[in-house]
Amino acid sequence: MRILDEPVDKNCPQYMANYEAMNKLNAELENRVQSTMDVNAKEMAKLKAKGKMTTRERINQIVDRGSPFLEIGQLAGFDEGVPSGNIVTGIG
Repeated sequence: MRILDEPVDKNCPQYMANYEAMNKLNAELENRVQSTMDVNAKEMAKLKAKGKMTTRERINQIVDRGSPFLEIGQLAGFDEGVPSGNIVTGIG
């Protein structure tokens, strides 16, 4: 495999256009992931009234303090309106 050792011209119009396009895509991805993790107020009130925690709150209770939890599959079912495919999976 060839190693790319040429310097990148960050002032090049093509670089700047690609950089902006990637930033927009990253922001869209972050918004989608965040929307799958949000629990609406009505659902939260129902859980709290029953003395229950959200799934992610329960995960935070069982993961070792200070240990990261890498959630995977947040966008499964996104296009069908089923956030995270109604399941939380991850490594932690």
